[in-house]
Amino acid sequence: MQVNRPIAVRRLARTWGDHARGLVAMLLLASAACSLEAGGAGPAESGNTDDDNGGGTDNGNDDVTNDDGDPHDGGMVIVGRDGSIDMPTTDGPCMPGHYEGTYTCTYKNTGPFGISTSVVMGTLTFDLEAANKAAEFNVINGVFNANPTALQTITAVINGTLKCGQPFQGKLVRGMASGLLQIGTTSFEATLLATYDTDDKAFVDATMSIPAMSGNSGCDGTWDAKYSATR
Repeated sequence: MQVNRPIAVRRLARTWGDHARGLVAMLLLASAACSLEAGGAGPAESGNTDDDNGGGTDNGNDDVTNDDGDPHDGGMVIVGRDGSIDMPTTDGPCMPGHYEGTYTCTYKNTGPFGISTSVVMGTLTFDLEAANKAAEFNVINGVFNANPTALQTITAVINGTLKCGQPFQGKLVRGMASGLLQIGTTSFEATLLATYDTDDKAFVDATMSIPAMSGNSGCDGTWDAKYSATR
């Protein structure tokens, strides 16, 4: 049987050509896969975390607090989720700690013999304790102490909050007044006003007003208090 060689050769060439194109395609696919694998690996983790190296940032967005136990450091430092810091410290304008001072007020009473007056004097003490807000301090352990030898006496508990840079408005609560100008012992509440002097660490321009009771006009006067390093 006679074979048409040119046709057979052309068929063989086409077959080998198909095989060659397939082999080239496989090689190209393999090369592309290797490139994708190398490019998608991304940077390796360094292994350094806050716990490992003590530095860096905390990506957990948790609030962070710190209290190193210093009684004059203003208390707790609060770091918010947004990075804001609430940090009352002694580096600020107001000084936490112990304060001591005095008070004086004058009772006026109108009677059958005219107006009589009685000056009431005593001492006061309190502590400023840092609140959980920057530049705010709570008054604690506050006491108005009576002069034990006076004919007219006043005792009370002091409370309030000092906001640095703002006028101070405190209160006298559970107040007790006794003496010649009223019958028996009278309870009261009153307002304390003052300005905080950041240079002297003191309450200045301070006034008090005890309301009228038992026939008298009340007791208006002044007070002062200054930071004391010792009790």
